[in-house]
Amino acid sequence: MRPKGVLYILFTWCVIVIALLILAATAGGLDLDVSLELLVMASLWLAAEGLAVSLPQGRLSAGWAVAIAIFFTHGLPAVVWTGGITTMLGQRLFGRGDPWRTTLFNAAQCVLAFWLAHFVYLRLGGSMIEKAAPANLPPVLAFTAAYFLANHALVYLYLLPRRRYHPLVHWPEALKWDAITYFFGLPLGYVMLFLWQEMAFTAAVLLFVPVLVLQFVLRLYVNLTLTNRELYALYHVARRLSENLSLEHTLDFILGSVKQVISFRTGVIYIWSDVRQAFLPAAVRGPFAKTVKESVIGKGEGFIGWIAESGEPEIVYDTRQQPRFKNEPSFIIAERALIAIPLIAEGEAFGVFLLGERRPYAFDERHLSILIIIAGQAAIAIKNTRLLAQIESLARTDTITGLFNRRYFLLRLQAECERALDQDEPLSVILADIDYFKQFNETFGPLVGDAALREVARVLKNAVGGYNLLARFGGDEFAVILPGAAEKVGRETALHLREAVERHIFGVEGVIEPLKLKISVGLAVFPSDGATLTDVLRKAERALDAAKAAGGNTVVAAAGVRNISYFR
Repeated sequence: MRPKGVLYILFTWCVIVIALLILAATAGGLDLDVSLELLVMASLWLAAEGLAVSLPQGRLSAGWAVAIAIFFTHGLPAVVWTGGITTMLGQRLFGRGDPWRTTLFNAAQCVLAFWLAHFVYLRLGGSMIEKAAPANLPPVLAFTAAYFLANHALVYLYLLPRRRYHPLVHWPEALKWDAITYFFGLPLGYVMLFLWQEMAFTAAVLLFVPVLVLQFVLRLYVNLTLTNRELYALYHVARRLSENLSLEHTLDFILGSVKQVISFRTGVIYIWSDVRQAFLPAAVRGPFAKTVKESVIGKGEGFIGWIAESGEPEIVYDTRQQPRFKNEPSFIIAERALIAIPLIAEGEAFGVFLLGERRPYAFDERHLSILIIIAGQAAIAIKNTRLLAQIESLARTDTITGLFNRRYFLLRLQAECERALDQDEPLSVILADIDYFKQFNETFGPLVGDAALREVARVLKNAVGGYNLLARFGGDEFAVILPGAAEKVGRETALHLREAVERHIFGVEGVIEPLKLKISVGLAVFPSDGATLTDVLRKAERALDAAKAAGGNTVVAAAGVRNISYFR
């Protein structure tokens, strides 16, 4: 186990153990005669927890007014016991699947925060009898501030190892919203105490209703803020789609935008690969990124394949309650809640947008609606990027042979010449022409001629190798760039190409006897044969002319041609 993991566990259980010791030490100070009152106050506190505003950093509750009233009337023992028990019950009832470790920690940090706040209260001269007296207001404010700081500090440290996976609401915003509840809860706690002492306990209970209403309004405010954040994310995603970015960067940006409005631990965008005949992860975020990037999902395979095949989005509230997830990949099993959206274009699903969270019931219909909109934008981005890639491919590809065309060859040759000069390396250029191809076309026709061109291209491509560039230079002429190759390597490669074509048997429909084609090859080396792109190409062409003049099926290097001019 990593040292950070050990420290995290030690911190969690130290807080829990210290809280248990505090409860044990204060148990003797509880007044059992007021058990009914404390039970009612605990019920009010629990109601506040039920209406709490859930944030990744914690839960915002209006229970501070109840806490202050209990502290004023019955002191530290009552508030730590009531607060600890209420927090634990609230976590189990409203925590939506939080593990017991989190429940115990939240209850424990509440107890510890109250104890620390009481310590500060006493150090500042807080009264043990007239707690609500006007002269005692500064220590009471210090008590509130100390609890506020201790509570957030403990929760912050508890969430710190996982905080990067929960950026839904930033920490300063959580502090702001929580400070609002304390700001309004403190004076209401004073009023509740006044009604409790001067009128009746029932009056204090009834007064807490406005507190719950206030909390409900705050909840609406948070929802409105999150809605604005969602619209902001949708706007930025739509704007980014107009920029000329790679598919990988676009999808990663979309995942990042989703993370601003939907809390998730694992996010993956799968894209169908025609080459692999499977769904491959194109963008990944989360602690399982390395594992996910290595995953390959076949058509109709598992949960991802089923979503793509059905074409319908789905929310999985708890994977442990569904047997179909037993054989899923480990990163899917590790998540309790899932939400998956198929990426559809022209009626066909070519990808899947998947989010996972370790808490069950982490996603709802609101999240589904937002993700459907963003997934639709992602589908448009993928479709446009693929269309642009197809257009670029057509612009640089020869339609007959499938090789690079002359225009792209010249662009690459210019770039390779510049690189060769920077790195002080040679560069070989090979031009090859099919011998007597005009007669071949006249004998067998242009369709057979095109088929022969494709076959020669295939033979040359297999012989050239993956590190060199092969293109159709025009007509029946092919060109090769050999980066880093001087004349010796260039000549050996040229001979290899010539022999590969000469050995190959070309089949022509309707002709019984197999046919053979041969090529003439010219070689020039940059910069020894020419210091510019134009010079080296002209010398390669002259060498090719010399090879054809010698009868064809031969290789001629420009350096060996002495009796002709290189410049027209």
